[in-house]
Amino acid sequence: MAIAEINDKGPGHSKRAAAPIWRWPLLVRYLLAIGITALITLIRYLLDPIFTEHSIFTFYFASVVLAAWYCGLGPSILSVALGATIAAFAFAEPRGSFAIAHDKHRFGLVFFCCISSYLAYLIHWLNCDIARRQQVERDLRVSQEQLQLHQLELAHMSRLSVMGEMAASLAHELNQPLHAAKNYARGSIRRLLKDPGHDAELMSILERIASEVDRAAEILRRVRDFVQKTGPHVTTISVNDLVHDAMTINNLDIKRTPARIVCNLAPDLAPVQADPIQIEQVVVNLARNALESMQELPEEERVLSVGTRRCDGQAVEVFVCDRGKGISGPEMEKIFEPFFTTKAEGLGMGLAISRSIIQAHEGRLWVSANADCGCTFHFTLPIAQET
Repeated sequence: MAIAEINDKGPGHSKRAAAPIWRWPLLVRYLLAIGITALITLIRYLLDPIFTEHSIFTFYFASVVLAAWYCGLGPSILSVALGATIAAFAFAEPRGSFAIAHDKHRFGLVFFCCISSYLAYLIHWLNCDIARRQQVERDLRVSQEQLQLHQLELAHMSRLSVMGEMAASLAHELNQPLHAAKNYARGSIRRLLKDPGHDAELMSILERIASEVDRAAEILRRVRDFVQKTGPHVTTISVNDLVHDAMTINNLDIKRTPARIVCNLAPDLAPVQADPIQIEQVVVNLARNALESMQELPEEERVLSVGTRRCDGQAVEVFVCDRGKGISGPEMEKIFEPFFTTKAEGLGMGLAISRSIIQAHEGRLWVSANADCGCTFHFTLPIAQET
């Protein structure tokens, strides 16, 4: 859309007045050709004392040229016919009879009709050629703009890939000091347990330290798995566990955009066959989009609902619901297309990749508008078949 606007208003925009007239209805262009011929006739009549009778053809050549340039080939041929008729009337003897007595007048009319018709065709061809060249220039400019846009997007994706590798490396390096901190905490707990009069409050603090270290190490492990370049690894997994792990990864976004998280995980769901990393990627992406859609809302109105439920007896459905501004009708039709985005700094690839992942798992990803506000993204995964 933005490219189309640049294209319409950019330096390549046609400055010829003829182009808009070519889009007028055919009847209007024929009437305009008649009007041009009538105007030329009036001018010739007013200047009749100055010019000889043979100059009438010169005037009607002008009307044919104007009609061909502004109105098209058909109206210009009509202008030729009108010019020839008026000239025949002017040369007729007696006046008003259209009976041309002199051969030179007959030859002049035939010459005028042939030359002016050929001239009209040449002008029409030239006009069409100019229009084609301008269209090629516009298409080339659009292609160049799209190429530049794709290059920027690829550069951004390359930076994201580098950042992912750095995150994986950082997660690996941080695991060692975290494990050391955990061992120190556990060692301190064991030493305190040997003392009959140990401080219970200190024991509780050390237990919390060890628990938080375990939690940090688990988050880093999942971040490292999430960004690693590994092939699909399909296994039998619990969808509820996947959603819980994905929301753990999403904790940073939740802290950046505070929101109340509501989890509606259906109990006793059958396991599914899926790649856990890829499905986590889908849930993380949908949750992140939901949080970004609620950035402009007051904090107390931000509610992110994530849930699971049984669907049709053969699949499990996961849904992510927000209370943002929602998605308009035209946008909803294009929301899953590559490079289409409603965000100023978005790549437009997240939902397209998410849909391809779900389709590769023989599931379905779609979006629906909420009754009050916001929208809900749903996707399904088939239940694992018992062997």
